[in-house]
Amino acid sequence: MNLSGLLSLLNEIPAYRELLQALGDWHAQDVDQPWSPDSAPLGLLRAARSYLVAALQRDLERPIVVVTARTEQAAQLHSQLRLWSDRPEAVLRFADPDALPYERIPWAAETVRERLMALTTLTTARRPVIVTSARALMQKTLPLRQFRLGMQTLRQGQLMPLDKTLARWVALGYEPVSVVEEPGTFSRRGGIVDVFPPASPLPVRIELFGEEIDSLRLFDPATQRSREKITEFTLTPACEALPRHGPRAAEQLAALDIGNLHAPAAAEFRADCQALADGRRFKGIEFYVPYLYSHPGNLVDFLPPEGLLIVDDWVELETACLLYTSDAA
Repeated sequence: MNLSGLLSLLNEIPAYRELLQALGDWHAQDVDQPWSPDSAPLGLLRAARSYLVAALQRDLERPIVVVTARTEQAAQLHSQLRLWSDRPEAVLRFADPDALPYERIPWAAETVRERLMALTTLTTARRPVIVTSARALMQKTLPLRQFRLGMQTLRQGQLMPLDKTLARWVALGYEPVSVVEEPGTFSRRGGIVDVFPPASPLPVRIELFGEEIDSLRLFDPATQRSREKITEFTLTPACEALPRHGPRAAEQLAALDIGNLHAPAAAEFRADCQALADGRRFKGIEFYVPYLYSHPGNLVDFLPPEGLLIVDDWVELETACLLYTSDAA
């Protein structure tokens, strides 16, 4: 069910037309300061907020990031927005990490994929809506520049030096496997290379003629059967903690005093440092994001200058951030 047909009713309300005009005027000024109507909240009923955001997505033609205080609020708002939006496929969640900053717990594959899909959509789609929570927003991620440097568009007829390309994919967090079934993996069988970008709904099968891409096809990871042909696709980093920056992190971590760690924890830490030094991805590598980059990024960095940042409730958001930082301390 989709309720986007009702969005046009909002254009009959003068207050909504005034809001659109104010947002348009602010954007036309090309200023760096955040905008809010009269520096005060809109005072909108919570039940109507998803309807308004969906209408803004349709009418503003700009990327939107919506921040809520709690995870369950983000999940509920995301679900409601997909019902109202005229482009529900462009309504995504920037998921909470599976661990607190001080916990070394591997992130679930679905969490990694949701977050990377959100980052990719913000940099490539025309008018996406990304819904996130305070906890997810405060989790550091890779810098925007590093994400863009890791993006690669491959086209039919393009030259693809195989060894160099596969080495680059490993540095971007892709893992070599025998059969590609999960996002963030690739396999090579002679002149055929399968790869599954996390932001792609299906993996891609690349057939090479020498070093030239002869054909590109999507395929079903469950049956491994090829599906429709495509002419190009964009490959993005496979994780937020890029292994190619591991040696930098390993150097910093080597200076830490781990004398107080229990033997199993110390052994695990040394194994992680060795994997980082080798530039390898491993389970739990996201724990080291603050060490991998000199200036880690966050979701808002990926919002273009013309984008719109919407806060569900400033007071609730501030409270959640304070609680989150006190827990981390």
